[in-house]
Amino acid sequence: MSRKLLDHSPDLIRLRDEGKHLEIQGGYLIVSEVPYFDAQQNVQRGKIIVQLNLSGDVTAAPTNHAVNFSGSQPCNIDGSEIAALAINPNRVEILPGLFSDRTFSNKHPDRNYYDYHELIHRYVEIISNPVKAHDPSITENVFPVIESTDDDDPHVYMDTSSSRAQIGMINERTRGLRIAIIGVGGTGSYLLDFLTKTHVSEIHLYDADLFFQHNAFRAPGAAHIEELRAKYFKVAYHKMKYGNMHKRIYDHPYNITSENVNELSPYDFVFVSADGGEYKKVVIDYLVSNNIRFIDLGMGIEIVNNKLVGQLRVTTGAPGSYEKALEHIPIDKAKPNVYDSNIQIAELNALNACLAIIKWKKMLGCYSDAADEYSSVFVLETNNNICENN
Repeated sequence: MSRKLLDHSPDLIRLRDEGKHLEIQGGYLIVSEVPYFDAQQNVQRGKIIVQLNLSGDVTAAPTNHAVNFSGSQPCNIDGSEIAALAINPNRVEILPGLFSDRTFSNKHPDRNYYDYHELIHRYVEIISNPVKAHDPSITENVFPVIESTDDDDPHVYMDTSSSRAQIGMINERTRGLRIAIIGVGGTGSYLLDFLTKTHVSEIHLYDADLFFQHNAFRAPGAAHIEELRAKYFKVAYHKMKYGNMHKRIYDHPYNITSENVNELSPYDFVFVSADGGEYKKVVIDYLVSNNIRFIDLGMGIEIVNNKLVGQLRVTTGAPGSYEKALEHIPIDKAKPNVYDSNIQIAELNALNACLAIIKWKKMLGCYSDAADEYSSVFVLETNNNICENN
């Protein structure tokens, strides 16, 4: 399906978001899986085929109210022909391999059809109402899987969620960005989960560790036991899983050091979800000195009176706030800090990642940001979020 035509044509977007099976071939709109009764009262499914009237990359109002239909004769529940359809049986090959068996004509009583949503909706209503009245579970809204054929689209299949929620233009603000995740443990893997569902151009994963059994219990999804036995690198395992959705995930099975830190230079944004020490210091120093925006995440969970307490931290580094951000990022492992505890639980990893992704999207203008904080700490036991603002 032509992404440009679909993205810029509100009538086609409505049809798709309702779940109709749409294809565009050679200037024709094809709506498949339209249910109807045949003369023997059997449920069949046919195709409505209509030539599109276009104005550049956008559909214009239909100039012809007639449509082609691929299938046998639609009938009422008693097997009689539907009277509302002016029928002209005539099998023709419209496009190579695409045949029309008859032409239907049903004019709007007062005017021309406003758009293709109204036209298709009217014909589906006439053709399908008898069978749907007999069995309401039968529908033309089948929600087919729509593969992405656009080379610029980072997804394997099209994002139909954004248009259904009418937030497509807001989510477009993530398009084209090159993102790196430093550390793909519990929190980093949830960052990947959320980023995969955006339109970022590339996602690069850095981590030298293998994916073990304990990792599976704090990562999204469910690893197969054979995948655990295979002992993949974390980055390779997560690329394999999320490559089902995003085309451009790149695995780097090593840590960032002073020798390779310049690999971070092409990225538009970096998420740092790694432990402190020299490893993190190299990363943070490079990001600050090269004006690369980043978010550093940390968790410190401890057992007190046989209950878990602790904090989740999100610190933002950006031009104008680097110096203040550095005061909140624990780098020196020689000094104890609240984030040293290694207790990790999936829901807290996910929450830490959620808070970071929300802040990142605020920085892009996807979400409103009245606070403009450079550091936030979620306190588990009090459910408070303590922010320090720019």
